[in-house]
Amino acid sequence: MQKPHRRGSTGWQHLLRFFVALSNIGWFRLIAKVTSSVLVALAFLTIMLIIGFHHVDLQVKDDGIYLGSIKIARVITDTNYKELNTQVTVMATAGFQNSGIYLHEGDKVNLEADGRIHLAFRQVYTFFGRVKPLIGEYLSPQPGKYKQYKVNYPLQPFTKEDVFRRDWLSPDGEEISSNDLNECLLFQGNTQEKGRWGQLLAVVMQKPGSATADPFQVLENNKLNTKDLIPYPSLKEIVAPRSGWLTFIINDAVISKQSLLKSIDCKNYFVALEEASKELKQQGQIDRIINPLSIPLVWYSDNIGAFNVIVRYVQMSTQGISSGLS
Repeated sequence: MQKPHRRGSTGWQHLLRFFVALSNIGWFRLIAKVTSSVLVALAFLTIMLIIGFHHVDLQVKDDGIYLGSIKIARVITDTNYKELNTQVTVMATAGFQNSGIYLHEGDKVNLEADGRIHLAFRQVYTFFGRVKPLIGEYLSPQPGKYKQYKVNYPLQPFTKEDVFRRDWLSPDGEEISSNDLNECLLFQGNTQEKGRWGQLLAVVMQKPGSATADPFQVLENNKLNTKDLIPYPSLKEIVAPRSGWLTFIINDAVISKQSLLKSIDCKNYFVALEEASKELKQQGQIDRIINPLSIPLVWYSDNIGAFNVIVRYVQMSTQGISSGLS
């Protein structure tokens, strides 16, 4: 007959038996050992801090603990402070893009932006096709070197289509004139500064909508206008003027029928493409389809690249704290 299996004692059971079996003297000795160990650890930590302050240039400042010039820890004394360190990617081809960061009115956000975009991908492609011929044409001849370069990559005469006048842009954008689209630029400027092509823009809104939506329609849906857009570099520090989602967009030409767009020409461009869409559909041109919903951002289609925006922290307003943002 098989004997029943007897379960062994667990570690917790052994520990419980140990404490129960302790005499008064045993308890005294145990407490004394624990206390002495804690005191030794505290003494060691104190000695290390003294050595650090006097010999290793350890400093405690308002915003953190520094080892020399390197911050090794942050000291947070403000209860209205929230660490974020969130990176947001703003694509050059899309409309309003929701960062996923909700701000309350009065919240302060510090932003850092980098990256590069180009507002005319065709020009990038055209220049790239001419790089080697240009090198071959203007390469300084040296004995025994580069003889075949010009032969292998001859520079053909430029045509009217060979245009590459625009450069890659930083978040500041560029001041450049467009022959027929200047009035279509989304952000024309405000009392502080003039709008620039390719400039990074931000806005706080309740309903950012889709990144494929007409930017003027999105602004109207939120009862905002282009004057509410915050341009870079002014958006390096934003105090939220209202509660809503922190949203970004690149400053480029938008064609639309919305009332916020004042330019008659830019509205006519929209109508022309809308009519073209209908005509091509009636003709049964299945390989030439224009989606009317894509027309407002048609000039964004020729863009390339992205900006990376790092949200360093939020200084929360009283409203943000009471709403549970912590």
